Amino acid sequence: IISKKIFNTNNLNYIGVKNFLKYGNTFCVGAEPKKKYQRLVSIIQSFNDSLIKKINKLKEEGKTIGAFQTRNIPHLGHEKIIERLLEKCDHVIVNPVLGPKKAGDLRNEILKLSFEFLSKNFYHNKISYMPICANMFYAGPREALHHALLRKAVGFSHFIVGRDHAGAENIYDPHAALMLLENYKNNIGINVITHKGSYFSKKKNE
Repeated sequence: IISKKIFNTNNLNYIGVKNFLKYGNTFCVGAEPKKKYQRLVSIIQSFNDSLIKKINKLKEEGKTIGAFQTRNIPHLGHEKIIERLLEKCDHVIVNPVLGPKKAGDLRNEILKLSFEFLSKNFYHNKISYMPICANMFYAGPREALHHALLRKAVGFSHFIVGRDHAGAENIYDPHAALMLLENYKNNIGINVITHKGSYFSKKKNE
């Protein structure tokens, strides 16, 4: 039931389902972290507070701020997506979810160096790199909606959702997240921009 309701699949071997249930299927409400984890919780809270302060500072400067979720090394397609987002807002924060990842996802340090290089050399410091600390569930379309609400909660004005957002292992239709967000984007309190990804045009050679 959990597999179908949350991940919309009956495949119990899907990475999202396995990660979600790896400690069993017993859940509780109102739990407090053990003392040995309280320092880690404080670090996470401080990390996210720094993101909120950055967003508030940009807002005080009269800027609108877009969030770009990615967990991969930047390529030309990402650059086009960032440019699209910059057409709608004044500043883009590359804002990956930073938390437990699946094997093969890129290390945060590499992403940070890559996007900081792009910001300095190509975007005139119109983009920043600041992750948000949260779990990555690989729940596809429903997680795309969750990601939009996360960004609303920390103060972003815009969020961009693309092809197979938050999916893995080709389990979801590539456009499923786009269709779901199109249905909800006028009711969730943040400007959602959807796109089907970037493609190379032989006709235009770009």
